[in-house]
Amino acid sequence: MKNDIELRHILDLAEKSYRNNQYTFTDFLNTAQLSDFYDNLSNIPPCGFAVFGGYDGAERVLIRFGKEEDLGYVEDFPITYVNIRPVAEKFADSLNHRDVLGTIMNLGMDREKLGDILIKDNKIWIIATKTLAELIVSEITRIKHTTVICQIEDTMPEMLKAEFETLIIQASSERIDGVVAKVCKLSRNEVAKMFVEGKIAINGRSMSNHSYTLKDNDIISVRGYGKYLYRGVDRTTKKGKLNIVVDKYV
Repeated sequence: MKNDIELRHILDLAEKSYRNNQYTFTDFLNTAQLSDFYDNLSNIPPCGFAVFGGYDGAERVLIRFGKEEDLGYVEDFPITYVNIRPVAEKFADSLNHRDVLGTIMNLGMDREKLGDILIKDNKIWIIATKTLAELIVSEITRIKHTTVICQIEDTMPEMLKAEFETLIIQASSERIDGVVAKVCKLSRNEVAKMFVEGKIAINGRSMSNHSYTLKDNDIISVRGYGKYLYRGVDRTTKKGKLNIVVDKYV
């Protein structure tokens, strides 16, 4: 029921954009919600849309409905970057995603207003709506036992963006079981068992259909083996095999 309500809200925003000739924006969507949207493109009016989460490869994203050729202008995504760093690095706790998320949620804001949280060398970058970003800067002074400084920035460092190792495999089709077997170097029987045990997910949802045909930009999670971004078929070999490109998150 919850998924149906969320999808209905997204479709309503698309309809509003088309009917009123204006840009509309969703809140931040997770991979499962975005997958639901893509599965229902036939129900979207011809208003045009774009997807962005603050940087290429973001897991949590907004959808903007509306297109420049119809509206005559472009409206930026309502995304703000917040940098959080310890006041005294020498005495700081080692902060993780859960520490940061818990502190932000204690402000009483909805998770949907918050995008990705990226941490490197105990420095934190948060992607959020403008309202939440301003609240974070004004209210958060401590995470765990660490006193921090919060500051809104125009951009985020390139070094924090998602990094991938590109893999090129050969398979007879784009079926998920064959692709997972190749990228994880497992047998088909081992992969079949993982499906039964619920260890494989697509776009954040447990996948039981081992014959599912992968689509470009599907995110494959294999418990114990990592996360992969499916890029699609590069070419077909003379022997009829598919050269498939998969990016592994590193």
